[in-house]
Amino acid sequence: MSDQEIPRSELSHLVTPSELGRREVVIEIEADGEARAGLARRFGLLDLPALHATVRLAWLRSGKVLRIGGRIRARVVQSCVVTLEPVEYAIDTPFEIRLAPDDGGDDSLEDDIGSVDEVEPLTGDSLDVGEVVAEELALALDPYPRKPGASHDTGPYLAEIGAKSGG
Repeated sequence: MSDQEIPRSELSHLVTPSELGRREVVIEIEADGEARAGLARRFGLLDLPALHATVRLAWLRSGKVLRIGGRIRARVVQSCVVTLEPVEYAIDTPFEIRLAPDDGGDDSLEDDIGSVDEVEPLTGDSLDVGEVVAEELALALDPYPRKPGASHDTGPYLAEIGAKSGG
């Protein structure tokens, strides 16, 4: 699949890792309304009122591993798993990933990067930092959002089951 066939992320922000140099680069990403709406659709959110990320990119001392870290701040609205009512909450989370060009497996990198499992492949010379932020946001979402005070014995489905069973 060529680069032209890969759909662009709703929050696309492309960088060229080979052009970063040896100094840390800081990128501020503020999602506009269209990007937030697209991400909300993709992740099944009711709304994504705010999304901001500070992303820091730097080559580790070997110059062979790209460290991408930063902080994501967002306001998220999901459906309560019990009542289906909107649940709004804030996300403020740090993240860090490490990428290395796929060069056939260089074991000498372990001193700089730790376990090989901690490094993801970097293919090509284009990286969508916005997509990294989108994926990290997805990982930070509450998998079972619950409205404060919602009990496991309430909610539209359980009430319906209780009515059918005479309970």
